[in-house]
Amino acid sequence: MKEKKLYTCEFCNTDYADKEKAEKCEKNHKVLETAVIVGEYKSIGSMPDGYPNKIKVKFNGSDKWIEYKR
Repeated sequence: MKEKKLYTCEFCNTDYADKEKAEKCEKNHKVLETAVIVGEYKSIGSMPDGYPNKIKVKFNGSDKWIEYKR
């Protein structure tokens, strides 16, 4: 029987045979804990659930805003 040792990225759960590749993958993911998040809201008549219809995220160390819409 062969034994395999794998390293798993904690963000995307991808398995790697090489530890350095798994570490590189983990470092590549942008983490929301280090981000500024700004919400854009609509009136209660348009969106009665109160959640934002759009959010903008600016990750630490970047001057670029990423926009997400629902």
